[in-house]
Amino acid sequence: MEESTEKAITGILRGLQHGDRDRIEELVHLVEQDLRGIARQRLNGERDGHSMDSGDLVNEFWVRLLSGTPREWRDGKHFRAAASRAMRNILVDHARAHRRKKRGGKRQRVDLSALEHLEGHSALSDVTYIDELMSDLAAEMPQAAQMLEMWVYGGLDKEQIAEDLGVHPRTVQRQLRAARQWFQRLS
Repeated sequence: MEESTEKAITGILRGLQHGDRDRIEELVHLVEQDLRGIARQRLNGERDGHSMDSGDLVNEFWVRLLSGTPREWRDGKHFRAAASRAMRNILVDHARAHRRKKRGGKRQRVDLSALEHLEGHSALSDVTYIDELMSDLAAEMPQAAQMLEMWVYGGLDKEQIAEDLGVHPRTVQRQLRAARQWFQRLS
């Protein structure tokens, strides 16, 4: 994305933090395509026939964003990573509601070895199970969980994660390796 566009996004986000919602349409225009790409990526690992499409997911993201309290974002990259996490949460909520509707859907065992091959999206099929595992990982290794979330769900590469968190890229690599080992112990 162009530097001028990134600066514009950052300026709008800072205004939103202070309650200035007049430029929200401008923000939508600037990030809509990125958000749709993130939504497609998030939905890529979902079951066939999922009742949400990328447009639904993006719309639900905007509804939650605008109905919640203002948040702090450092820049456009941080906003997009937060959007990806929010979309993951939306899908988790959706899956839980779907299960409740079916009354007693059982948790599906997922082959976690797929984590070794992830390149920016989750190929794992049970979003609620993965959410529980990520919460367990965060309880044991919070930094590794945060980095794994940024890599898998945020689509950031190791250098971007390092820059965003203010650590060396080798630290990111070590933490991601530790997270993979943690998941392998479960399988």
